[in-house]
Amino acid sequence: MKKFILLFVFLFPVFAYSAPEPTPRALFDLIKKSNSMRYNIGFLENAITPVDYSMRLNTTNFYRVETEDKITINEFQVSDSAKYYYNLAESEYQSKNLDKARFYYLKALKVQPDYYYVQKYVGQTYSFENNIDLAIFWYEKAIQNNSMDYMAHWFLADSYFQKREEKKALSEIIMAKILDRNNKLIDKSLNKILLDKRMDTTTWLFTPQYELKVISDREVTVSIDSDWMIYGMAKAATVYQVPLIDAFGEDTSDFNIPQQGYCLLVMCQGYLNTKKGGKTKDRTHALYSEITLAKLEKAVKKDFLLEFIYFEIILPKHPDFVYTLPTKELEKIQEYLIKVRYDK
Repeated sequence: MKKFILLFVFLFPVFAYSAPEPTPRALFDLIKKSNSMRYNIGFLENAITPVDYSMRLNTTNFYRVETEDKITINEFQVSDSAKYYYNLAESEYQSKNLDKARFYYLKALKVQPDYYYVQKYVGQTYSFENNIDLAIFWYEKAIQNNSMDYMAHWFLADSYFQKREEKKALSEIIMAKILDRNNKLIDKSLNKILLDKRMDTTTWLFTPQYELKVISDREVTVSIDSDWMIYGMAKAATVYQVPLIDAFGEDTSDFNIPQQGYCLLVMCQGYLNTKKGGKTKDRTHALYSEITLAKLEKAVKKDFLLEFIYFEIILPKHPDFVYTLPTKELEKIQEYLIKVRYDK
């Protein structure tokens, strides 16, 4: 019997809340009026280093069926007879007998026509023979059967790049990156395509520079780097200030998207105020802080705050969350990456 997981997708509008306006002044006014919590502010002694999520990878074992109100995620089941031919094909492939490998891959497909793994590998046999048009044909067939197969998008991107169809190559490699956020091998193809298009290849990770330490039920210490002061204070306030708790709830996880959006908007406004005041010159910024703030500003201006949250905050820690996102949202993240993260 086919094993499946049924997931209902709820998208939280970032701006749909009845909280104080997301500005530094409103935030600090709220904190000043607080009688329930005392905030001590200190500076971080050491920078917080980025977490390595490179071992948190997705697989291509799952596909999904998307309808208007839900997404069903299924684990792909391979029949015994299709698996038999697949194993023969793999043996020939390892021995670099591409014709024989393709023969058995096609046998497997005859038994099980929706076997998208095999369609992708048929494409690879043609890639190694430098028959790029047929490779593209098979990669596209694999994607038609499973649009979540990051490898098919990745291989398709490489094929388009060989044909110098750079726009298509960029679109496909970025989709592959979204579908397997932490895959460093994808980054090699991605950077090659980005460099060719003279886009931004800077490596950075969203790494907030703040720490909260509870002293008592009425006192908390917020240790911060100066770039992250407003974000740290906003995070603390969403935990302890009743108006913000009422607006966003008590969930402090990455998945509380309205709360994340509020904190980022407050920080972004603070960054813009600092820029206007000319206070960013001749300063040493913590690791990734300067580019994070610049990309956040650009995301907010271009209406990609939700996509910033998904790609920069949630997906590195929870790459399989991508399976729950509707196709339209995946395309919006793709647009965010092209117009913000990788745009110079």
